[in-house]
Amino acid sequence: MADVIPQHLKEYDPEWARAFYEGTVGLNCPHERMLGRVNTPVLLTHHSRGTDPETGNLLGALSNEQAAQARRLMESAGVKVDYESVPDASHMMHQSDPARYAEIFTRWAAALAP
Repeated sequence: MADVIPQHLKEYDPEWARAFYEGTVGLNCPHERMLGRVNTPVLLTHHSRGTDPETGNLLGALSNEQAAQARRLMESAGVKVDYESVPDASHMMHQSDPARYAEIFTRWAAALAP
C-alpha cells in the first residue's frame, strides 16, 4: 500500500478510497452470502490480473482464484454465469476500450434473448 491515499482515488470518491486504503471496504459485505443469492444472469468480465512485481499487490479487481470462486458461488444459486476472460484489458475497460467493452456486453445481452 502507498503511504497515503492516491489523489485520483480521493477525487473519485473519498470514502471509497479511504475504505480501500484502510482495508475495510468489504468489512460489512458478506461476499459469500451475497454471491450465493444472485438471481439474475451474470456476465463476469475478468480484466487485468496478477500482482505488481514491486509491491506484490493485486492488479485488477480479482485474482483468477477469486473469479473462479465467485462463479462457483453464483452458479450454486442456480443462475447462468457467462465468463469473459480479457487479461490484456485494463481494469476500467469500459473507459479505456469502450468499443471492445460494448462488443462483449452486446454479444452477451443478445445471447440472453429468447
